[in-house]
Amino acid sequence: MINVKQELMNKILKGDHEVPIICVPIVEKNKDDIIAAFKECYENKIEAVEWRVDLYEEINSPNEIRYVLEAVEDYTRDMLLIYTVRTKQQGGEIEVDESKLIDLYDVASESQVVDFIDVECFSVKSPGKVIARIHENDKKVIVSHHEFLETPEEPVLFHIYEDLFQTGADIVKIAVMPKNSNDVVRLLKFTCDVKEKNPNKPLITISMGKLGTISRITGEIFGSAITFATLGKKSAPGQLTQENVKEILDVIHKA
Repeated sequence: MINVKQELMNKILKGDHEVPIICVPIVEKNKDDIIAAFKECYENKIEAVEWRVDLYEEINSPNEIRYVLEAVEDYTRDMLLIYTVRTKQQGGEIEVDESKLIDLYDVASESQVVDFIDVECFSVKSPGKVIARIHENDKKVIVSHHEFLETPEEPVLFHIYEDLFQTGADIVKIAVMPKNSNDVVRLLKFTCDVKEKNPNKPLITISMGKLGTISRITGEIFGSAITFATLGKKSAPGQLTQENVKEILDVIHKA
């Protein structure tokens, strides 16, 4: 019998979802608040959570990270857990060398509760090898890249996508910053074109900030598999509340 977590995983990886999965970021700094945030997500029947490990005050202690992962096991039985270490150059809070970053991925790979590990494509020299190593531990990978200053032109977006696609990750994620509404339209068209080209490869695209809000609620139309919303603190500009996003996604789906 397939459990709820496996059903969610299958919907994403097989591309047969209709309404995008809503993922709530957990961005608290101390372990008690982090565990409480997981509990709140569990009580609100959230489909997926992203733990931003780079914000954890004990990030330099693998044992403390393991402690949190073990402590939230019961809360994650029916929701997906994305483990993310966001480096400073990609909008996160920490500056780490490649060796340290891989060590942090290894901690997640060993955990029974982690479902996806976010790997920054251009923060490691050989992302394909890093991802293959994670796959050996039966974990899925979201390979990501963020552009915080602009929305690249379409040929550049496709070049970035191909670099990410070639790593062998399970999901490709690209987030960009729009300067105007045309940038948002370009990101949405790019998303649609990529899904037509590679319908079996799950894709997450985000146009960040207030201008890009529309990109967070149109995944069913254009092809983005996961959208990010918040129960409390935001992890990125332009995020809406989980309640609002769910309501809007339901309206779009019924229409």
